[in-house]
Amino acid sequence: TPLVQFLVAICGFSIMSYALYLELLVVPAPKASFSKGVDQYLGKYVFLTVQTITILIIYWFLSALAYGSLLIGKEIKVLNDLLHKYSCVAGGFSFFLTIMFYVICWSNESFQREVVRPYEAKGIPFGRWQHIVHAPSFSLALLDAATRDPRMTRENLGAAWSYFRSYMAFAIWYSTMLSLNFKATQKWPYPFMNDLSHAKRALFYVGCSFAIFLLGSIHRYLLLSQ
Repeated sequence: TPLVQFLVAICGFSIMSYALYLELLVVPAPKASFSKGVDQYLGKYVFLTVQTITILIIYWFLSALAYGSLLIGKEIKVLNDLLHKYSCVAGGFSFFLTIMFYVICWSNESFQREVVRPYEAKGIPFGRWQHIVHAPSFSLALLDAATRDPRMTRENLGAAWSYFRSYMAFAIWYSTMLSLNFKATQKWPYPFMNDLSHAKRALFYVGCSFAIFLLGSIHRYLLLSQ
């Protein structure tokens, strides 16, 4: 029902907003040798996590607006259709935010050694903050898939491959931004990027795009399975 969908959207917006608050205002700025100074121009928006969270905040805010309008009997049809069409894209980013962190960062020994352990040794709950920031989006995506209107979903969702350009556009944007930031700072935001050649770095960007696309396709399948 619109009420349940509205409450889910408010929940998603609130949780993602709190995650952004933690990332921007609570989690310390990068101080490890590999990344100190990487944020001097772009701030923490140099990190994929912050950009992804911002995308999800916008998605959940617009969802709350659309469902809130339904509750008062004034549907914003264009917005409602658009959200149902691109909900699987938001789902792909949501799944990726959680999985990317635990597979690429949390399991990386350099990240643990140079970032997590030094902060934890000082009594800063860096690990706990990172779990709060990265873990909820996965469950929120599942909740979103379970509460979306099945009829509107079927009417508005496109073919799976039609969404690939959305992920590639983001990959081009983010890889260009990181490359320009590296020229200015001589720093990469993640430790493993220092070990990659130009070719491997390009493959990494393409691989991430394809991974988000696959995760978005899974979310699309969940939406259509209602």
